[in-house]
Amino acid sequence: MVGLVMLDSIIETTGRRVRLGIELMDWNRLRFFVAVYRHRTLAGASRELNSNPPTVSRQLAALEHELKSRLFLRTPRGYLPTDAADALIDVAMQMESSALELERRAGGADTSLSGVVRVGTSDVLGTGYVIPAIASVRRAYPEIRIEVDIASAFSRLAQRENDIVVRNVRPEQASAIVRRLPGLTTALYASPAYLANFETPRDIGDLIAHEFVALVAGDGIRWFPPLHALRPRLRVPGVQVNSILALVASLQGAVGIGELPAYIGDAIADLVRVLPDVESGYDVWLGTHADFHRTARVRAVVDMIVQQFQGGKLVR
Repeated sequence: MVGLVMLDSIIETTGRRVRLGIELMDWNRLRFFVAVYRHRTLAGASRELNSNPPTVSRQLAALEHELKSRLFLRTPRGYLPTDAADALIDVAMQMESSALELERRAGGADTSLSGVVRVGTSDVLGTGYVIPAIASVRRAYPEIRIEVDIASAFSRLAQRENDIVVRNVRPEQASAIVRRLPGLTTALYASPAYLANFETPRDIGDLIAHEFVALVAGDGIRWFPPLHALRPRLRVPGVQVNSILALVASLQGAVGIGELPAYIGDAIADLVRVLPDVESGYDVWLGTHADFHRTARVRAVVDMIVQQFQGGKLVR
Protein backbone atom coordinates (compact mmCIF):
# COMPACT_ATOMS: atom_id res chain seq x y z
CA MET A 1 0.00 0.00 0.00
CA VAL A 2 1.57 3.29 -1.13
CA GLY A 3 0.26 6.63 0.04
CA LEU A 4 1.42 10.20 0.45
CA VAL A 5 1.01 12.66 3.29
CA MET A 6 1.97 16.35 3.47
CA LEU A 7 3.71 17.41 6.67
CA ASP A 8 3.78 20.98 7.99
CA SER A 9 7.17 22.60 7.85
CA ILE A 10 7.23 23.25 11.61
CA ILE A 11 5.76 20.88 14.21
CA GLU A 12 5.57 22.02 17.80
CA THR A 13 6.89 19.57 20.40
CA THR A 14 7.24 19.80 24.13
CA GLY A 15 10.24 21.98 24.88
CA ARG A 16 11.37 22.88 21.37
CA ARG A 17 10.36 23.28 17.73
CA VAL A 18 11.37 20.56 15.28
CA ARG A 19 11.79 21.39 11.62
CA LEU A 20 10.67 18.47 9.46
CA GLY A 21 10.31 20.33 6.19
CA ILE A 22 7.36 20.14 3.79
CA GLU A 23 7.64 16.59 2.52
CA LEU A 24 5.62 14.11 0.55
CA MET A 25 5.91 10.96 2.65
CA ASP A 26 5.52 7.46 1.23
CA TRP A 27 3.31 5.34 3.49
CA ASN A 28 5.31 2.25 2.57
CA ARG A 29 8.22 3.80 4.50
CA LEU A 30 6.25 5.60 7.18
CA ARG A 31 4.57 2.36 8.33
CA PHE A 32 7.97 1.13 9.56
CA PHE A 33 8.17 4.18 11.82
CA VAL A 34 4.68 3.50 13.22
CA ALA A 35 5.52 -0.14 13.96
CA VAL A 36 8.77 0.76 15.76
CA TYR A 37 6.99 3.47 17.75
CA ARG A 38 4.31 0.97 18.75
CA HIS A 39 6.64 -1.90 19.75
CA ARG A 40 9.84 -0.03 20.70
CA THR A 41 11.93 -2.85 19.17
CA LEU A 42 12.95 -3.88 15.67
CA ALA A 43 11.90 -7.47 16.39
CA GLY A 44 8.37 -6.47 17.42
CA ALA A 45 8.00 -4.15 14.44
CA SER A 46 9.24 -6.81 12.03
CA ARG A 47 6.70 -9.34 13.36
CA GLU A 48 3.86 -6.87 12.84
CA LEU A 49 5.01 -6.05 9.33
CA ASN A 50 5.93 -9.62 8.36
CA SER A 51 9.41 -8.31 7.62
CA ASN A 52 12.81 -8.68 9.30
CA PRO A 53 14.82 -6.43 11.66
CA PRO A 54 17.48 -5.36 9.11
CA THR A 55 14.79 -4.19 6.69
CA VAL A 56 12.98 -2.28 9.43
CA SER A 57 16.27 -0.65 10.48
CA ARG A 58 17.10 0.38 6.90
CA GLN A 59 13.66 1.88 6.29
CA LEU A 60 13.77 3.77 9.57
CA ALA A 61 17.25 5.14 8.84
CA ALA A 62 16.13 6.23 5.37
CA LEU A 63 13.14 8.04 6.88
CA GLU A 64 15.34 9.82 9.43
CA HIS A 65 17.70 10.87 6.62
CA GLU A 66 14.77 12.15 4.58
CA LEU A 67 13.39 14.15 7.50
CA LYS A 68 16.86 15.25 8.63
CA SER A 69 15.82 14.41 12.18
CA ARG A 70 16.53 11.59 14.66
CA LEU A 71 13.28 9.79 15.50
CA PHE A 72 14.50 7.28 18.08
CA LEU A 73 17.28 6.89 20.62
CA ARG A 74 18.77 3.39 20.35
CA THR A 75 19.16 2.14 23.93
CA PRO A 76 19.52 -1.25 25.66
CA ARG A 77 15.88 -0.84 26.72
CA GLY A 78 14.73 -0.47 23.13
CA TYR A 79 13.96 2.36 20.73
CA LEU A 80 12.91 5.46 22.70
CA PRO A 81 11.01 8.08 20.68
CA THR A 82 12.43 11.59 20.42
CA ASP A 83 10.41 14.81 20.38
CA ALA A 84 10.39 14.59 16.59
CA ALA A 85 8.84 11.10 16.73
CA ASP A 86 6.21 12.24 19.22
CA ALA A 87 5.38 15.12 16.91
CA LEU A 88 5.06 12.85 13.89
CA ILE A 89 3.16 9.91 15.36
CA ASP A 90 -0.35 11.41 15.27
CA VAL A 91 -0.04 12.26 11.58
CA ALA A 92 1.45 8.84 10.85
CA MET A 93 -1.28 6.96 12.70
CA GLN A 94 -3.97 8.93 10.88
CA MET A 95 -2.35 7.82 7.66
CA GLU A 96 -2.20 4.24 8.93
CA SER A 97 -5.93 4.34 9.63
CA SER A 98 -6.65 5.66 6.13
CA ALA A 99 -4.38 3.09 4.49
CA LEU A 100 -6.01 0.22 6.39
CA GLU A 101 -9.47 1.53 5.51
CA LEU A 102 -8.56 1.53 1.81
CA GLU A 103 -7.16 -1.99 2.15
CA ARG A 104 -10.26 -3.23 3.96
CA ARG A 105 -12.63 -1.78 1.37
CA ALA A 106 -10.61 -3.26 -1.47
CA GLY A 107 -10.34 -6.61 0.31
CA GLY A 108 -14.04 -6.70 1.15
CA ALA A 109 -14.88 -6.66 -2.56
CA ASP A 110 -12.64 -9.66 -3.31
CA THR A 111 -14.68 -12.69 -4.40
CA SER A 112 -11.76 -14.91 -5.38
CA LEU A 113 -10.93 -18.06 -3.41
CA SER A 114 -7.23 -17.27 -3.39
CA GLY A 115 -4.74 -15.19 -1.47
CA VAL A 116 -3.58 -14.99 2.15
CA VAL A 117 -5.79 -15.29 5.24
CA ARG A 118 -4.26 -14.52 8.64
CA VAL A 119 -5.67 -16.33 11.67
CA GLY A 120 -4.80 -15.45 15.27
CA THR A 121 -5.50 -18.03 17.98
CA SER A 122 -3.99 -19.83 20.98
CA ASP A 123 -2.02 -23.07 21.05
CA VAL A 124 -4.94 -24.93 22.68
CA LEU A 125 -7.58 -23.82 20.21
CA GLY A 126 -5.17 -23.92 17.29
CA THR A 127 -4.03 -27.51 17.86
CA GLY A 128 -7.42 -29.02 18.46
CA TYR A 129 -9.69 -27.02 16.20
CA VAL A 130 -8.19 -24.31 13.98
CA ILE A 131 -5.38 -26.36 12.40
CA PRO A 132 -7.68 -29.28 11.43
CA ALA A 133 -10.08 -26.75 9.88
CA ILE A 134 -7.22 -25.14 7.97
CA ALA A 135 -6.19 -28.54 6.62
CA SER A 136 -9.72 -28.87 5.24
CA VAL A 137 -9.52 -25.41 3.65
CA ARG A 138 -6.25 -26.30 1.94
CA ARG A 139 -7.73 -29.49 0.49
CA ALA A 140 -10.80 -27.67 -0.80
CA TYR A 141 -9.15 -24.40 -1.87
CA PRO A 142 -5.43 -24.89 -2.56
CA GLU A 143 -5.03 -21.26 -3.74
CA ILE A 144 -5.84 -19.97 -0.24
CA ARG A 145 -2.68 -19.59 1.83
CA ILE A 146 -3.12 -19.38 5.59
CA GLU A 147 -0.81 -17.80 8.17
CA VAL A 148 -1.48 -18.86 11.77
CA ASP A 149 -0.37 -16.56 14.60
CA ILE A 150 -0.14 -18.40 17.94
CA ALA A 151 0.23 -15.65 20.53
CA SER A 152 -0.50 -15.13 24.18
CA ALA A 153 -1.88 -11.64 23.65
CA PHE A 154 -5.19 -11.16 21.90
CA SER A 155 -4.55 -10.31 18.26
CA ARG A 156 -5.88 -7.05 16.94
CA LEU A 157 -8.34 -6.98 14.04
CA ALA A 158 -8.46 -3.21 13.72
CA GLN A 159 -4.81 -2.90 12.70
CA ARG A 160 -4.99 -5.78 10.22
CA GLU A 161 -2.71 -8.04 12.26
CA ASN A 162 -5.16 -10.86 11.48
CA ASP A 163 -8.26 -11.36 9.36
CA ILE A 164 -9.77 -13.85 11.82
CA VAL A 165 -9.23 -14.37 15.55
CA VAL A 166 -10.33 -17.41 17.58
CA ARG A 167 -9.93 -16.89 21.32
CA ASN A 168 -11.60 -17.51 24.67
CA VAL A 169 -11.90 -13.73 25.07
CA ARG A 170 -14.61 -11.86 23.17
CA PRO A 171 -13.18 -9.32 20.69
CA GLU A 172 -14.10 -5.81 21.79
CA GLN A 173 -13.29 -3.87 18.61
CA ALA A 174 -16.32 -1.93 17.34
CA SER A 175 -15.47 -3.04 13.80
CA ALA A 176 -15.51 -6.78 14.64
CA ILE A 177 -18.17 -9.26 13.56
CA VAL A 178 -18.28 -11.67 16.50
CA ARG A 179 -19.61 -15.21 16.72
CA ARG A 180 -19.78 -17.42 19.78
CA LEU A 181 -18.55 -20.96 19.15
CA PRO A 182 -19.17 -24.15 21.16
CA GLY A 183 -17.10 -23.88 24.33
CA LEU A 184 -14.03 -25.74 25.48
CA THR A 185 -14.33 -28.34 28.27
CA THR A 186 -11.48 -28.73 30.77
CA ALA A 187 -10.81 -31.13 33.64
CA LEU A 188 -8.09 -32.02 36.15
CA TYR A 189 -5.43 -34.60 35.22
CA ALA A 190 -2.49 -36.34 36.83
CA SER A 191 -0.21 -39.27 36.08
CA PRO A 192 -0.75 -42.70 37.70
CA ALA A 193 2.77 -42.35 39.13
CA TYR A 194 1.79 -39.17 40.97
CA LEU A 195 -1.44 -40.69 42.28
CA ALA A 196 0.48 -43.77 43.45
CA ASN A 197 2.46 -41.56 45.84
CA PHE A 198 -0.51 -39.49 47.05
CA GLU A 199 -3.96 -40.57 48.08
CA THR A 200 -6.32 -40.27 45.10
CA PRO A 201 -8.81 -37.45 45.77
CA ARG A 202 -12.36 -38.60 46.38
CA ASP A 203 -13.94 -35.15 46.38
CA ILE A 204 -12.86 -31.61 45.63
CA GLY A 205 -12.00 -30.89 49.25
CA ASP A 206 -9.28 -33.56 49.16
CA LEU A 207 -7.33 -31.40 46.68
CA ILE A 208 -6.10 -29.22 49.56
CA ALA A 209 -3.43 -31.84 50.29
CA HIS A 210 -2.14 -32.04 46.70
CA GLU A 211 0.51 -30.39 44.56
CA PHE A 212 -0.53 -28.43 41.49
CA VAL A 213 0.95 -27.56 38.13
CA ALA A 214 -0.45 -24.21 36.97
CA LEU A 215 -0.71 -22.51 33.61
CA VAL A 216 0.34 -18.87 33.86
CA ALA A 217 -1.26 -16.30 31.56
CA GLY A 218 -0.56 -12.58 31.25
CA ASP A 219 -2.60 -11.78 34.37
CA GLY A 220 -1.12 -14.52 36.58
CA ILE A 221 -1.98 -18.10 37.51
CA ARG A 222 -5.04 -19.49 35.77
CA TRP A 223 -6.84 -21.59 38.36
CA PHE A 224 -9.33 -24.32 37.52
CA PRO A 225 -12.68 -22.50 38.11
CA PRO A 226 -14.23 -25.13 40.44
CA LEU A 227 -11.25 -24.55 42.76
CA HIS A 228 -11.84 -20.83 43.26
CA ALA A 229 -13.66 -21.28 46.59
CA LEU A 230 -10.73 -23.36 47.89
CA ARG A 231 -7.91 -21.08 46.72
CA PRO A 232 -7.03 -19.64 50.16
CA ARG A 233 -6.39 -23.20 51.39
CA LEU A 234 -4.61 -24.58 48.32
CA ARG A 235 -0.85 -24.88 48.07
CA VAL A 236 0.97 -22.43 45.82
CA PRO A 237 1.63 -24.38 42.60
CA GLY A 238 5.09 -25.92 42.78
CA VAL A 239 5.42 -25.75 39.00
CA GLN A 240 4.17 -22.86 36.86
CA VAL A 241 4.39 -22.94 33.07
CA ASN A 242 3.21 -20.76 30.20
CA SER A 243 2.45 -23.38 27.55
CA ILE A 244 0.23 -26.42 27.25
CA LEU A 245 3.15 -28.57 26.04
CA ALA A 246 5.09 -27.75 29.19
CA LEU A 247 2.01 -28.40 31.30
CA VAL A 248 1.51 -31.85 29.77
CA ALA A 249 5.18 -32.73 30.24
CA SER A 250 5.04 -31.61 33.88
CA LEU A 251 1.98 -33.75 34.57
CA GLN A 252 3.63 -36.72 32.88
CA GLY A 253 6.63 -36.09 35.14
CA ALA A 254 4.42 -36.81 38.17
CA VAL A 255 4.90 -33.42 39.85
CA GLY A 256 1.24 -32.65 40.49
CA ILE A 257 -2.32 -32.20 39.29
CA GLY A 258 -3.24 -29.75 36.54
CA GLU A 259 -6.04 -28.51 34.32
CA LEU A 260 -6.09 -29.53 30.66
CA PRO A 261 -8.60 -29.28 27.84
CA ALA A 262 -10.49 -32.57 27.85
CA TYR A 263 -9.67 -33.30 24.22
CA ILE A 264 -5.96 -33.21 25.12
CA GLY A 265 -6.00 -34.89 28.52
CA ASP A 266 -8.33 -37.73 27.53
CA ALA A 267 -6.09 -38.60 24.57
CA ILE A 268 -2.87 -39.00 26.59
CA ALA A 269 -2.45 -42.60 27.70
CA ASP A 270 -0.28 -41.90 30.75
CA LEU A 271 -2.63 -39.28 32.25
CA VAL A 272 -5.92 -39.92 34.04
CA ARG A 273 -8.75 -37.66 35.11
CA VAL A 274 -8.82 -36.61 38.73
CA LEU A 275 -12.43 -36.32 39.96
CA PRO A 276 -13.93 -37.29 36.56
CA ASP A 277 -17.28 -35.65 37.29
CA VAL A 278 -15.73 -32.21 37.92
CA GLU A 279 -15.40 -30.21 34.69
CA SER A 280 -15.29 -26.59 33.60
CA GLY A 281 -16.18 -24.77 30.42
CA TYR A 282 -14.67 -21.79 28.62
CA ASP A 283 -16.36 -19.60 26.06
CA VAL A 284 -14.79 -19.48 22.59
CA TRP A 285 -15.24 -16.52 20.25
CA LEU A 286 -14.54 -16.02 16.56
CA GLY A 287 -14.04 -12.50 15.29
CA THR A 288 -13.55 -11.03 11.82
CA HIS A 289 -13.27 -7.43 10.70
CA ALA A 290 -16.59 -6.17 9.32
CA ASP A 291 -14.98 -5.09 6.05
CA PHE A 292 -13.50 -8.56 5.45
CA HIS A 293 -16.43 -10.61 6.71
CA ARG A 294 -17.80 -11.29 3.21
CA THR A 295 -14.46 -11.70 1.45
CA ALA A 296 -14.62 -15.12 -0.20
CA ARG A 297 -11.33 -16.50 1.12
CA VAL A 298 -12.02 -15.26 4.67
CA ARG A 299 -15.56 -16.63 4.54
CA ALA A 300 -14.27 -20.05 3.46
CA VAL A 301 -11.86 -20.24 6.42
CA VAL A 302 -14.50 -19.01 8.87
CA ASP A 303 -17.00 -21.63 7.67
CA MET A 304 -14.50 -24.47 8.13
CA ILE A 305 -13.52 -23.28 11.62
CA VAL A 306 -17.18 -23.07 12.65
CA GLN A 307 -17.83 -26.58 11.32
CA GLN A 308 -14.80 -27.87 13.22
CA PHE A 309 -16.07 -26.48 16.52
CA GLN A 310 -19.61 -27.66 15.90
CA GLY A 311 -18.61 -31.17 14.91
CA GLY A 312 -15.63 -31.65 17.20
CA LYS A 313 -13.89 -33.69 14.51
CA LEU A 314 -11.90 -33.16 11.35
CA VAL A 315 -14.01 -31.61 8.61
CA ARG A 316 -13.78 -33.54 5.36
